[in-house]
Amino acid sequence: MKELGYFIDPEGTVKTFGKFIPYDSEEKWNSPGHEESFVTEIVDTFYFSILGHEYNKQKSFYTNAIDLSISGCALILNDSYSDEDTSILGYLPTNPTNEQYEQLDSINKQIKDKFKKMRLYDFEESGIEENEYSSLNQYLEMKKDNLNKRHK
Repeated sequence: MKELGYFIDPEGTVKTFGKFIPYDSEEKWNSPGHEESFVTEIVDTFYFSILGHEYNKQKSFYTNAIDLSISGCALILNDSYSDEDTSILGYLPTNPTNEQYEQLDSINKQIKDKFKKMRLYDFEESGIEENEYSSLNQYLEMKKDNLNKRHK
């Protein structure tokens, strides 16, 4: 994953943002991080404005990520330290749409063997209750049952 992250709206549109630069690289300290890249490349665009989701620039990036997941969006972040110490951090919707599920499945096929650690969460309305998943595959398996139940 060469990007800093993926943003997936409820319609299944995938937008990437940022460029991953390892922390142990001198170039890292002059490059935009997750928040700056996300705000510049996603939030401050016409695309995001018509989605109707709120992003409060007074709150932290991670608090906004929780809020976006509660409102039905997905954020998958390349949280790696280096090319060897690889990690994913994800904020995912409790009830993904079919379109999101398909996109997340596609992303999973691309990244599942490339990251040593994955920390993925979905949050209930309060933002306090959370479910944690150790892989995107685990999340998809759990949500597959919910999707099947909704379509019966």
